[in-house]
Amino acid sequence: MVQITTIKAITKQEINLLHAFKSCGVMLHEYILSYISNHRLSIFIRDGLIKKASTFLHGNSNFFIYFLSAKGKRLALKVGISGQWYRSASVSHDIEVLKKYMSLPLEARLTWQTEKELQIVLYQTLQSYEQLKDYEKVEEITGLIEDKKISATDGAYESNGKLQLFEVITRNYTFEDILAKLLFTDALNCQIEMRYTR
Repeated sequence: MVQITTIKAITKQEINLLHAFKSCGVMLHEYILSYISNHRLSIFIRDGLIKKASTFLHGNSNFFIYFLSAKGKRLALKVGISGQWYRSASVSHDIEVLKKYMSLPLEARLTWQTEKELQIVLYQTLQSYEQLKDYEKVEEITGLIEDKKISATDGAYESNGKLQLFEVITRNYTFEDILAKLLFTDALNCQIEMRYTR
């Protein structure tokens, strides 16, 4: 039996909230309130669209994170939010991605691409080099892909018409992990911001 949601209409702000979930995987209460009211949030939770979970981060007390349920993701698809969803790494990592996302103006947030979407951008870039007959660059990037020495960043957004990459670096990253992100940056001919976290 399919439960009918009591949400009758979705506002532009709610669509933007769903886009934030797609881009970052998680949300914090303070950020949700920049999109919708507490009352509306309680309706989303009651209807099973958003789930609330308690978590703990090193050095902080217990707090809540929010994420979309499968039903919430279906709603997002229904209102036109498509593409590859952000895949969670860890709560602390995801929150750093979220903080960067929320620090951007709305126009930039709406251009956000996830790591999976950036993998597609890499292959499109490779095709562009093939069309330009830059076979040296094609061979270089293909070799990096085959040897698994190149890796897409956590996300990217458009700034002044250019793609700006973003990566959260944790203490578990090796030199090779960081180098793979820098090689990705070079392949796309972009700038990157790296944020270090515990």
